[in-house]
Amino acid sequence: MCLARSPLKYFMKIGFISFAIPGHFNPMSALARQLQSRNHDVVMFSLPVIESLVRAADLPFVPFAEKEFPADKAGEILGTLSRLKGEKGLQFTVNSIAALNEVKWRTLPNLLSATGIDALVVDNYDFYGEIIPMRLGMPYAVVSNALHFDYSGYTPLCVYDWAHENKPEVIKRNRQGVSKFTQMLIGSNAEFIAQAEKSGIKANWGDPSSLFSDRPGSHSVLGNLTLKAHIGLTISITQVRSMTVKADWISRFRGTN
Repeated sequence: MCLARSPLKYFMKIGFISFAIPGHFNPMSALARQLQSRNHDVVMFSLPVIESLVRAADLPFVPFAEKEFPADKAGEILGTLSRLKGEKGLQFTVNSIAALNEVKWRTLPNLLSATGIDALVVDNYDFYGEIIPMRLGMPYAVVSNALHFDYSGYTPLCVYDWAHENKPEVIKRNRQGVSKFTQMLIGSNAEFIAQAEKSGIKANWGDPSSLFSDRPGSHSVLGNLTLKAHIGLTISITQVRSMTVKADWISRFRGTN
């Protein structure tokens, strides 16, 4: 239930879907605590292995994928990744995120409903993670808390070690790199994409930025919000967007600004 702070301000219960990795969890938790300080209720959703960090941050925690990704499995994944490099490491990372997407598709809708979540915050490295709130008609924000993914090709995609040059042939190369990477995403997420499309979600899977961009046909709620967290970290929320939610929920999410 949302309670009014004032005639124009509302409490919200905001869920944060975080990777179980300190480098992604730390900025997510900083943002969560900032919103918590503004009288919003927040809940962190992640794999069980991250629970000690969440508790240390004094944030409510709801684990998911306990059976599919127990602590030893998560450690095994990180151990394997540490021994890989180049395209093999990238493919392994994309496959791991895709496997987690399938678990989230099955489990998160019920968890979010049971927890009473009004809106979600997702990581831009959580490829196609926006599909979960889209499925539920829930407003969401995409947080860029690591290197930016420029799917336009004007700068090299961050998974490549290419130098930036403003030349037609370099932009062509960059876009070929984007195409190669997004085809990797599509191939690894084939089952997830099939389930999403079966449920009626139509997306430009070859352009993940279309899930949070301010383009025609999308319902942009709030663009380019930056919050300075207590630890002095500036966190950029790339976009807040909703597909089919009511106007009052949109205004409540806007109230987090």
